[in-house]
Amino acid sequence: MFIKMYLLVSVSFFVVLLPLKAVTFVNADDSIKQKSPDTPIDTGYIGSFYDRLCITMVGVQKGLNMVIHNPDPKIDNLRYRPNTAYSWGVGVDYKWFSLELTRPIQSFFGYDPKKGTTKNSSLKLAYTGKKTWASIIGTYYRGFYISNPTLLDEKWFEKYDYYPYRRDISTFMLFADFKYAFNSTKYSHMATLWQLEHQKRSAGSLVTGLSFALFESKGKWSYVPDQLWDRFPQETRYKGSTMIDLSYNVGYVHTFVFKKRSFVHLGLVPGIALQARKVSLMDYSSDKFQEQLVFSYEARIALGYNGTHYYFGLTSSINEFSDFYVKGGYLSFNYTYFRIYFGRRFKMPFKVPFIDRN
Repeated sequence: MFIKMYLLVSVSFFVVLLPLKAVTFVNADDSIKQKSPDTPIDTGYIGSFYDRLCITMVGVQKGLNMVIHNPDPKIDNLRYRPNTAYSWGVGVDYKWFSLELTRPIQSFFGYDPKKGTTKNSSLKLAYTGKKTWASIIGTYYRGFYISNPTLLDEKWFEKYDYYPYRRDISTFMLFADFKYAFNSTKYSHMATLWQLEHQKRSAGSLVTGLSFALFESKGKWSYVPDQLWDRFPQETRYKGSTMIDLSYNVGYVHTFVFKKRSFVHLGLVPGIALQARKVSLMDYSSDKFQEQLVFSYEARIALGYNGTHYYFGLTSSINEFSDFYVKGGYLSFNYTYFRIYFGRRFKMPFKVPFIDRN
């Protein structure tokens, strides 16, 4: 009953994505962007490039990290990460149209064969408007490595030239997020993400919104290796976990402009989430769903240069979801996103029939 309530509330809320006045385009890396230039703005603070064609070279890396927390502060936590490569490609933006094609390239930055092989598939849908922005992300990983193997053996790297790897561990995440900005006439969230707008002067905004998260992880054996059973309580020997969060978020975002064209963007949006969670342990026992209020947050930093013709920069963000403390330990998950880009704007020499409708 509790899960059905979560799903009903979440689906009902995020159905607002459907009637938004934009057309959806899918790219080869399964991400979708939508944009809307209709809301009035203060032109002293925000400039528009919606009538220019933007061609952008991009590199993207995404990750989902899992941490088993030890209740003893003297002992480090156990950290699992997927071995993911950067995806490289090109993006095209013009008015409301946006298309970005990227493919992972293991031999070019980001992938380390010493960390095992991770299978990954993902789908992202996103809308970025003046007052609101929203996204839905689904991602699956199979194959994780322990990123701090010295917890197993202080001399691990003296003995081995690889990381401990678990092919059997898999995770699935479904995350949906909606935010509203109160100062949309002077602050442009679009300018921090896509280059169809330009933040001329420093400005920020209080933001609020809702988010929904579903995390599921499973493995054939305990996430805690046998070598650590004497340092991790029996209650932390998870081999499966399901976590559902429905969160209300309030925070602040700000873009600092330097020398008219350079910028640094900072954002922190914490939230309080109603969470349902259950775990499966190595002894084959399984808790029933338990409910509790927990803390979550989104942190974002971006910096770059946004010129009349050329632009470049990077964006990094993290969404943290903490599982609450149960029977001697707890799990936490975070979703990370990193994007670098370089591009140029061009005047359109002709009208595109299905885009230039007026």
